[in-house]
Amino acid sequence: MVRQRILCVPALALLASAIAARRVLFVSAPGGPGRRAPSVLRGAGSDLKPVSPSDPPSPSGGAPEPIWLSGLMAAASGITSAVVFAVNLVAEGGAKLKPKPKWEAAAEVGVTEPLGFFDPLKLCKDQATFRKFRTAEIKHGRVAMMAAVGAVGQHYVKLPGFESVPSGLGALTTYPGSTAFAFLFSLAGFVEVLLWTEDPGKEPGNFGDPAGWSTTGLQEVSYGGDMRGKEINNGRVAMFAAIGIIAAELATGKDGVEQMGFR
Repeated sequence: MVRQRILCVPALALLASAIAARRVLFVSAPGGPGRRAPSVLRGAGSDLKPVSPSDPPSPSGGAPEPIWLSGLMAAASGITSAVVFAVNLVAEGGAKLKPKPKWEAAAEVGVTEPLGFFDPLKLCKDQATFRKFRTAEIKHGRVAMMAAVGAVGQHYVKLPGFESVPSGLGALTTYPGSTAFAFLFSLAGFVEVLLWTEDPGKEPGNFGDPAGWSTTGLQEVSYGGDMRGKEINNGRVAMFAAIGIIAAELATGKDGVEQMGFR
């Protein structure tokens, strides 16, 4: 509404200029008294009479306005229109002329002390490259968190029909565990490629709130800076945990729980 009002001011000023110009062209007769005013419409000349200095002024008109005064009014109106329009451009679009702040990777979410921004190989040369690696980091972190929890949980919990499936890496090569793994792998690919796709307008890994956690009333859940930082750091820890569990099982033959001395 404010912008519409501001844009109307130049239009009103231009209208005033047109009115003043009309007064210059049609009110004052060039050449002084004794000459006819220029006709605008065909046939209008027959209705005009010569003007004589002895003729009394018309009751409604009075003395004609000087040409220079009407021209001055038109010029002032035009200048007012230009000034108001320039002020409008500065007020409305001045922010667009400001230079865009320089992107810095060290200011992104996930930069944690004491390491700070950790990129020893200098891979993140620009923002697009950083986003690609950040997306991969979040994705691997989420998979690692589920893998670490599953490596511990499968020692105690056996789903119906999977009682004979061993814990640990042996579940990947023993039926029906191998079939279940192939199904989960295909389901994850379907979700990643077709269902939950990356949106360039959102943060990397931001797929909204599909589980509806924000409606539970337990706490305010939003994918802001604090929540994103926690997810990234927990994903980093989980990646080390998952790699450690796999490496220890390959070395000792024990699953994730047995490696800690539990049965």
